[in-house]
Amino acid sequence: MNGVVVKSHGGTDALGFASALDMAVDMARAEVISKIVADRAAVAPLLGAAASSGAAAS
Repeated sequence: MNGVVVKSHGGTDALGFASALDMAVDMARAEVISKIVADRAAVAPLLGAAASSGAAAS
């Protein structure tokens, strides 16, 4: 299972905490995790090709 952590600062007030919760809800509705997974799957072959050709910087 994939997940994300949205963190508010430990010394935040109620408004800051509520803002972090709002962000978590927005991210869930926007399906951010599935988009990140899809993007990583699309980029992985490109990274592998660059590494095998010696094009990747060390």
